[in-house]
Amino acid sequence: MKRKYEIRERIVALGVAIGASVAVVGAASAPVETSRTRYLMGTTLEIRAAGTGQETALEAAFDRVAALEGKLSDWDPNAELARLNTLCATPDNAESWQPVSSELALRLAEARAWAERTDGAFDPTLGAIAVAEGLRPGLETTGPVVTGWEHYAVRLAEPAVRCGRAGLRFDLGGIGKGMALDAAAEELRRRGVENVLLDFGGQVLALGDGPGDEGWTVGVAAPEARDRAALGVRLLNESLAVSGNGERGMHLYDPARGTPTKGCAQSGVIAPSATAADVFATVLAVTGDPANLPELVDYLVQHSDADRAPHMSPGFAARAGAPAASGDTPTKKEKLEEKVERLGKELEVVAGELAKLRAGEDVEAKPDAKGPQGMAPAASKVYRKDRGVSIGGYGEFLYEDFSATKDDGSRSGKGAKSDFLRAVFYFGYKFNDKILFNSEIEFEHASTGKSGSASVEFAYIDFMLDPRANVRAGLVLVPVGLVNELHEPPTFLGARRPDVEGKIIPTTWRENGVGLWGDIGPFSYRTYVMNGMDSTGFGGSSGLRGGRQKGSKAKTEDLAFVVRVDYTGVPGFLAGGSYYSGDSGHDAVIGGEVLEGNVSIVEMHFDWKWRGIEARGLWANVDVDQAELISIQNDTLVGSEMDGWYLQAGYNVFTGTRFANQALIPFVRVEEFDTHKEVPSILAKSGEPAYDREVMTYGLVYRPIPQVAVKVDFQDFDDAAGTGLDQVNAAVGFYF
Repeated sequence: MKRKYEIRERIVALGVAIGASVAVVGAASAPVETSRTRYLMGTTLEIRAAGTGQETALEAAFDRVAALEGKLSDWDPNAELARLNTLCATPDNAESWQPVSSELALRLAEARAWAERTDGAFDPTLGAIAVAEGLRPGLETTGPVVTGWEHYAVRLAEPAVRCGRAGLRFDLGGIGKGMALDAAAEELRRRGVENVLLDFGGQVLALGDGPGDEGWTVGVAAPEARDRAALGVRLLNESLAVSGNGERGMHLYDPARGTPTKGCAQSGVIAPSATAADVFATVLAVTGDPANLPELVDYLVQHSDADRAPHMSPGFAARAGAPAASGDTPTKKEKLEEKVERLGKELEVVAGELAKLRAGEDVEAKPDAKGPQGMAPAASKVYRKDRGVSIGGYGEFLYEDFSATKDDGSRSGKGAKSDFLRAVFYFGYKFNDKILFNSEIEFEHASTGKSGSASVEFAYIDFMLDPRANVRAGLVLVPVGLVNELHEPPTFLGARRPDVEGKIIPTTWRENGVGLWGDIGPFSYRTYVMNGMDSTGFGGSSGLRGGRQKGSKAKTEDLAFVVRVDYTGVPGFLAGGSYYSGDSGHDAVIGGEVLEGNVSIVEMHFDWKWRGIEARGLWANVDVDQAELISIQNDTLVGSEMDGWYLQAGYNVFTGTRFANQALIPFVRVEEFDTHKEVPSILAKSGEPAYDREVMTYGLVYRPIPQVAVKVDFQDFDDAAGTGLDQVNAAVGFYF
């Protein structure tokens, strides 16, 4: 069935057309000399070219679109994309590279670049929602609805696609017409046809000066009467895409939530390419908010049928000859040409991504709340390799300036200091599709000659048996908290890591162990058996931190068990918890009594990224048995209970602007933690007040690219003893 592109029959966010009451109804100018029509992609494509004798070129353009339909349709079971969707339904196929044609690889890479460019407001992977809603006859949902453009990866050197998650379905309806129009235009230009209008069931692409050397004039239908042009719009080497719910109704879906959204009665976008216009029309139709468009894209939006005065950008109003809602309204052809040139610069991010692709580089899955199996972006590079060596790394520089006085007025005695905290290198090797090695080597504080050190942070072998159950053995990161596994500096806000994830959860925490990891539906898990902690390192202020054995000649008389489960069914959202339990005494005898020293940790967390919002939170509680014996052993009062939490929120102010490929995030974080929440009553009546702490952090993070972050913040420290010491921090972090 070739109904996929039925005239604006679009599930807009999915990219599946659903009828719009806004439609291009034809050219208002004098008819051109050569005109041909063909039924393609479920609707009519009409091409009108100035001059005579253009029939052969027009037929070649139709053939180009027909060939593309055979690649991009997810309705036709014989189309290449539909076959790929079928393959990706099973876990083994979804996690493996599936060979595809170079054409399909390029188109899926381009769609992914646009998804990243629009921060997910356009998403080419929402096909599973269409199936779940009964909009794909003959297909049924057999598992959880899986979506998220971040999951899939593309390569061109040997064209292939990896879906990343079983059940992920591609749907290119929100970009397919635009791609087809641009491909047809490329074919026409190659054959010397440069003054032509292409009308493709709700979207037009105008090339050249038009019949009167002032551009092409097309009519936009009123929402209540699709056959009547309510507005004439003049185009010059650009494309107009229109969409909306109209009288036939729409099925619009918000990619961030996977739920229906009302969208607009009508919307239209003018952009320098048909692909760009198609994508941004999708974004506007779903969100209804022009703020989600690049600054220089022209638009029309009418939020409801009752609102008979659509809002237009100044540039759209100029083309339509109508008053603008605000701003200047240039009307000269030269102004239009200048704006087209400026708009073209807005697409440089996408063009750069495609240039990388054509050079043979992979377009990799972009981690959101987590990398593959709890690995951060650079740490997970080996998983995206076909074979052989993988190298990555990260680093961070920190400057700290402390207040001259503490909260109680006493002098702090601490001055400003700077430190190259970490230079870290990842080395991995993928033997085959089932076995890989991954490691992290860390150099701390710049020099081992002073207070610095060199350590192996993790080093393990993965046996990838099945996406649902795999084996990991070696020196592993303990899967507790958010930062312990995801600690590459650009992935967290703040110049310093949250104190809760240092004092209560002893980040970075790794031990020797073996266990299982995998994904089951929308849930991921990791569970290990590992050597227990060493109680001789426990302290009062630092809590468990000194008890980490770090894989070095670790005492293993006592073992520990840890399990973590996360829900990852919504793109950009993660929520879960972990539990750790294990003895730490290793058969030590204190005062004639065998020390077991069980340590148990319960922790819950969430991380949410949505349309510029970044929010996360964590709570952790620690119980230490026989804390009185451990206190005697270490000659310091060790808490029998420790507790802490934090909440953090920030917003990327560049979201929806021309700087959307960068990030500028003001944020605030509040933390409370106490390593002496409870102490052994036999030794003390109460804990040390200075260990009951609260921290307020106010900061700003700038990411010129996702891999680099510049951070500044102020931290207000308070404690129950009144000895809090405030500080200002600045940091630069990166990963590669």
